[in-house]
Amino acid sequence: MYVDSITLAAVADELREQALDGRVQDVIMPDADSLGLELYAGKRVWLLIRAARQGARMHFVDAKMRRG
Repeated sequence: MYVDSITLAAVADELREQALDGRVQDVIMPDADSLGLELYAGKRVWLLIRAARQGARMHFVDAKMRRG
């Protein structure tokens, strides 16, 4: 996937909107290539960061993540 300045700006805007001034409440590793953050910024949100060789991504998920 190619990431240009427009894509990066959209990601930054979404992070700013959802998690600005948020505090990390919990950190889990759903699998060996992923990191899950439970953030509280007026409401609880969950951010999944995946650093796999194929399919690297970062996005908000609707439900609390579990290990394994």
